[in-house]
Amino acid sequence: MVSVAPGGPAAQAGLQQGDVIVAAGGQPIDSASQLVNAVERTGVGNGLALTVNRAGQVLQLQVTPADLGSLNRG
Repeated sequence: MVSVAPGGPAAQAGLQQGDVIVAAGGQPIDSASQLVNAVERTGVGNGLALTVNRAGQVLQLQVTPADLGSLNRG
C-alpha cells in the first residue's frame, strides 16, 4: 500500500502503508488492476479476505469495501 486513508475501509481493516497485498478472496494478486477487480466483484458492504505481506510477516485481514462517495461526505 502506498497510502491508507485514515478512517477508510483499508485503515479499518488494519492495512498499513508499506503492506503488500498478495491475495484477495483466495486469488493471487499480481497487479493493482487485479485488486480493483476483486474489490468490485465483492461489492460494497461485503467482506473480502486479504492476504498481506508486512515486512516479511504474512497476515490475514478482512476488508469491507465502502461507497467512497459516502466516505467523502463524512
